[in-house]
Amino acid sequence: MTISQNDVDTPSVHDVRTAVQILEADRCLIIPTETFFGLAASVFSSAGCALVYQAKMRSASKPLPLIAADTAMVEEVCDTTPVPEKLLSLWPAPLTLVLPVHKHLLGKIASPLLDSRSCVAIRVSPHPVARKIAQFLGAPITATSANISGRDPVTEARRLDPDLARGIPVLDLPPKPAGGLPSTILSFPEPGTVLLHREGAISKSELAHLGISVS
Repeated sequence: MTISQNDVDTPSVHDVRTAVQILEADRCLIIPTETFFGLAASVFSSAGCALVYQAKMRSASKPLPLIAADTAMVEEVCDTTPVPEKLLSLWPAPLTLVLPVHKHLLGKIASPLLDSRSCVAIRVSPHPVARKIAQFLGAPITATSANISGRDPVTEARRLDPDLARGIPVLDLPPKPAGGLPSTILSFPEPGTVLLHREGAISKSELAHLGISVS
């Protein structure tokens, strides 16, 4: 169904700095990512993250993926010691890594974003707008698709589900989300082991070509 912003009472946001001000006010907004439109909140805003879960009608027991501005930001938040340098050098890319959060941040990051091992699923997105928001905010943002759980994600702002988008600001800047496969998800349960949780845009064969063996 094609809908207009008037139909969903969705305010438009026209620049990244305004978007960041919204996140700094403990709110959430809808932004473009490399695949679909996503719901963004600061990882340090429990209230903003709660709004994301509420909008998606998603259980707070299910952590959300995150986007960082660059590898340096990932390293500020997480321990990247177990990650092969070849993987880190792929960013920005549709590659999500499950990494332990530094202990001094555990009381600051919204708790639903953490798994049972105090890890987060984080990537450096290929989408420049998503990265710029995290850069200006100075913190990673949530990156879950902007759809109610169980419904389809969208690549066009005008197709956002009115049940989700009503009242949530939308930043609709190019490039347009391209759809396609989600990010590939890897974790590092023990030294020298790379575990494949989801084969996505980066295939097992591509990882193998880099010399990365996954199990």
